[in-house]
Amino acid sequence: MSRYRFVVFDQLAYLSAMKSPYYSPFQSLNTRQERTLKRVSLPAVVFIMTTMIVIEGQLGAEGIVAFEFAGSLSRAEELMGNWGPIGQIKAAFLIGLDFLFIPAYCTAIGFFCYKLAPHFNNTALKATGYRLSWLIFLAGLLDIIENTGLYQLLAGTKSDFWAKIALWCAIPKFGIVIMGIVYVVAAYGYSRFKNK
Repeated sequence: MSRYRFVVFDQLAYLSAMKSPYYSPFQSLNTRQERTLKRVSLPAVVFIMTTMIVIEGQLGAEGIVAFEFAGSLSRAEELMGNWGPIGQIKAAFLIGLDFLFIPAYCTAIGFFCYKLAPHFNNTALKATGYRLSWLIFLAGLLDIIENTGLYQLLAGTKSDFWAKIALWCAIPKFGIVIMGIVYVVAAYGYSRFKNK
């Protein structure tokens, strides 16, 4: 009976922590796990992003980002026409590579939002870091939906639907990612300044 009571109390404490503005999905990691996460996620982000930038450059002035923001079938087809068959294959490879990039950047940005948040004395700024460590995974989900739409367009789907889906997923996705990066940079800069 006492063992059951401890399990119930543990679950209540867990649920209570989730309601706290200072709760993060990375909170249960120990020091060793955090070290492993940093060693894996950061190199993965750098390697995949560098590869994507190189391939993106081969598509010309209007690459995959322009494709994400096409917003209509006619604009998407214009971009695909400019790329040609080889360019479309490269674009498809980029989208496939992005499926590997999603867990890497979500983990890296979310983790550093969580780790750097305590450096702020301001309650709202601190809570923002913890919330961004959750919100970045919404960006990842939006990215997956967006990529599905882009694949449909590359496959020859003749509908504005997927172009609009990609656009309306890309807008909040980039917004969340930019917020996360700005937060990490600002929190890191503040922590360095505070420790001087």
